[in-house]
Parts: sequence; structure tokens; C-alpha cells
Amino acid sequence: MKRKLEDKMKFVMNSFASYKFKGIFLVLIINSLYGVFDIAIQTGFFNGLYSIYNSPWYNAILFLCLFVNTLNICDLYKKNYSVIIRHKTKKNHHAEMFGILLISNILVFILSLMLTCIPLFFKYLGDFSINTSINGINVLLYLIYHLCRYTIIISLLSLIIYCIFVLINSISSLLFSILLALSLIMYPISYTIETHFKIFFGYYLLFPQYENMTLDIHYSLLLILILVVIVTLLFQIVIYSRRDIGK
Repeated sequence: MKRKLEDKMKFVMNSFASYKFKGIFLVLIINSLYGVFDIAIQTGFFNGLYSIYNSPWYNAILFLCLFVNTLNICDLYKKNYSVIIRHKTKKNHHAEMFGILLISNILVFILSLMLTCIPLFFKYLGDFSINTSINGINVLLYLIYHLCRYTIIISLLSLIIYCIFVLINSISSLLFSILLALSLIMYPISYTIETHFKIFFGYYLLFPQYENMTLDIHYSLLLILILVVIVTLLFQIVIYSRRDIGK
């Protein structure tokens, strides 16, 4: 188990040295600076971070970077024939790809968060005051909850992108990724307090306006469950598809 995890980490670290990832890294830096300097003046570091992650453009660009990273991992893995042939079954191959994609995109998301937090810290000169509450809890606790939800949703979506990559082709998966990113910009932002479930994934990335924290958690878990079901079904289709590994 430890050896498999080490192999996955080694592959992910090697992918970070690719030219495509260097381009992703540059876009992440620009996006982080855009997010920090675009927001209105807030009171404190955490309120500023909340405003950044409430920006449709910031989220759309970050989302696209994560999806391009997913496609980059797929492309590099497909070309690594020595890694592919060691798998005894297609199930093992695709399960390993799932693990690699999860590790890679979580690391990229953490990297983006760090790149955003550093200039934000200097912008507010270390002001970590917490004077805002969201759904009855302070902004720091809600940010932690939101970032965990964000990570889970984008990780599941990256697996869906991978399945499209395998079942159709890279162009289709890229177009689907672009549509998802654009949907974050085009989706009309409403600050009306909601009491009903929203099926659109982007609603949960732009700080949903639910009546209370119980509804927020309940509907977030429902969306995650729906995505898990979709990923599970697609995984079964990928396993039994007639497309060859690495093709």
C-alpha cells in the first residue's frame, strides 16, 4: 500500500515538471493576484479570502486550471506504456488513475490556495480579525467547511472528466471542462435565501445562500452523493468498455 502511494506521488511530482504544468502554474499565479487585487476592501484576511472564493471569474479560471491538469495527467499516463502494462486488469489501471488524479488535483488546489493567501496576507498586513458570521458560524469555520466541500466537488468532477477522456476523447473532455468553467461565470448569482435543493454544482462553489447551516450541509452532501453515483456508474462503464488501455 505504501509502495503504491509512493509510486502515485512520484508520478504526480514528475507531472509537475512538465511544460503544460508550468503553464498551469503561471495561470494560477496570475489568477491569485487577480483575486486578491480585484476584491473590494474587506476587514481582515478571512473576510478577504471569503470574497475571493465568491468571485465567479476566480473560480472559473481555477476550475479550468484543475481540469487542464486532469487532462495533462491523463495524457502523460497514456504515454507511459511501462506503467500501463504492469496492471493486470483495466479495473486496476483506472483505479490507479483515479488515485493519481485525486492526489494531483488536491495538491494543485492547495498550491492555488497558498498562492492566494500569500499576497492576501500582505494586503491586510496580518489582520486575522474575525467579525463576520455565515449561516450562524464565524467566517473562519465556514471557510474551512467550504474549502473541504470545494475540494470534494472538484475532485469528483475531475474523475468525470477522466471518464469522458477514456470513453470518448481528449477534445470532448476539454470542451466539457470549458463548459463547466464557463457555467460558473454565466450562472446568475442570486443572494436570495434558498430553502430548496440546487442541482447546479457551481452554486456550492460560490457560497450557497441557504436559510441555515443544516440545509447548507444537507444539500451539499446530497450533491456530493449524486456526483459519487455518477462517478461510480461511469467507472463501471469505463471498465467494461472495449477501448484499450492507453488508447
